[in-house]
Amino acid sequence: MVSEDFRKESRVKLSGKWGKSILIIIVYTIITSIIGIIDKRLDNEALSSVLSICQVLISIPLAYGLIHTFIKIFDNEEVSVLDFISIGFNNFARSWGIALYTFLKLLLPIILMILALIMMISGFISSILPLVQQNADINQVISTIDASSINTSYLLISLVGFILLIVSSILMTTWSYYYKIANFVAIENPDLTSKESVEKSKEYMKGNRWKLFCLELSFIGWAVLAIFTLGIGYLWLIPYIQVAEISFAKFVCGKKEESTNEN
Repeated sequence: MVSEDFRKESRVKLSGKWGKSILIIIVYTIITSIIGIIDKRLDNEALSSVLSICQVLISIPLAYGLIHTFIKIFDNEEVSVLDFISIGFNNFARSWGIALYTFLKLLLPIILMILALIMMISGFISSILPLVQQNADINQVISTIDASSINTSYLLISLVGFILLIVSSILMTTWSYYYKIANFVAIENPDLTSKESVEKSKEYMKGNRWKLFCLELSFIGWAVLAIFTLGIGYLWLIPYIQVAEISFAKFVCGKKEESTNEN
């Protein structure tokens, strides 16, 4: 199967369910955004920090619940607009377990990215530090920077950091695709632990990462059009993408024939 097949199945599965799917996305967006909106209006730093932590804490289970809800839509099961909330919080520990194990799997590229940023920033600052020490006016420092005034050894460190940032970003992206369907695997296999779901995701995605990348890339035209609708188009696009990716996940996990027979 190719990207068009997954998109086509997504449209079929969403036929007659677009209204409910859009309402789900609206409610999800409101819930995940409202804490951030309140946070911006607060002057109390302590309360603001608490709200920020709360926003992070609920985001993972709500995302898990959203995927589970769209799997139910894909399987033609009855689902309500608010089901993703109860599903998410009923699987709070499970969803966070998946997020944690995924983070650990991506720890190496994350560390490399942090190291690259440190090298870039420290190298650049160290290369112009003598000029800063000689002149307190930052505008004059910038205007006097030339090849002869910059410490090339420190500049080389920045260059190496930039290259490392590119390499680690590519590594991060390619590795992350191994775990894109971890939540799906966990939902479809409730007997698996969070760690096993993450490991199974990698197993299923071997040889399939490029297919998923192409599927996601195939929506770029719709994403651009959605921007021109002031974001309103995303209310249709997000369910479209979600269900297409569920179709893909069922295919790579060998559940395509099973789900077809059930329907």
